[in-house]
Amino acid sequence: MNAHTSNELVELKCSIQRALVEQVTERLVAVTCGIKNKGITIIGYFDDPVTDKDVELLSDIAGEVLADFPEGYTLDEIVRSVAEGPLEALDFWAFMRAPSAAGPDVPPRREGP
Repeated sequence: MNAHTSNELVELKCSIQRALVEQVTERLVAVTCGIKNKGITIIGYFDDPVTDKDVELLSDIAGEVLADFPEGYTLDEIVRSVAEGPLEALDFWAFMRAPSAAGPDVPPRREGP
């Protein structure tokens, strides 16, 4: 994702950590984030099948993140099931369950750019 300033990336890392406090559920497997040209992307990976509550949870987390940034930033939140394939990182992993805790069906992760 790389077209960002280091300050933006630090702000995003701090923001997502704050947003995740008391929001990590047993179904949430991993969260990755990226920022490029004032566009923030957050991908949440959940145990299969993804539920409406999972979608709502990621939306709440993403809303908290966007509120930390000035007007003009956009947000793309993506909810995926771990059954869809390898977990792909954007600019960084904000959260990831330990492999043994994630269960046998969690595909391996693939590092970002």
